[in-house]
Amino acid sequence: MKKQSTIRKHRVEVRLSDEELEQLKNMNPPSLARLLRESALGMKQDKKQYYSKIDQTFILELSRIGNNINQIAKAVHLDVAQTNSFDKVKLLHLLISIDQQLKELRCNDR
Repeated sequence: MKKQSTIRKHRVEVRLSDEELEQLKNMNPPSLARLLRESALGMKQDKKQYYSKIDQTFILELSRIGNNINQIAKAVHLDVAQTNSFDKVKLLHLLISIDQQLKELRCNDR
């Protein structure tokens, strides 16, 4: 059975400052009208969180760091399982890579 779509024939005008409009656009919603409607009515049809472009970049970088940490854990576990020791040089290289990424995040945050 096909869901019947709601026909929206009424229009409401909202005045925003340049800063307010920019903040809304930075939330990066699929539709400003939908975001405003759902916010005003206190409803959330999907559970998707809207993040600003800065937050999206930060989350992506944080995800990359998490992936690096997982690679370190996997490398250490594999080395220990195979040789009952681990390659300290490889571990140091991976940790330096994470440190560099964290420094880049700190610089971009300022």
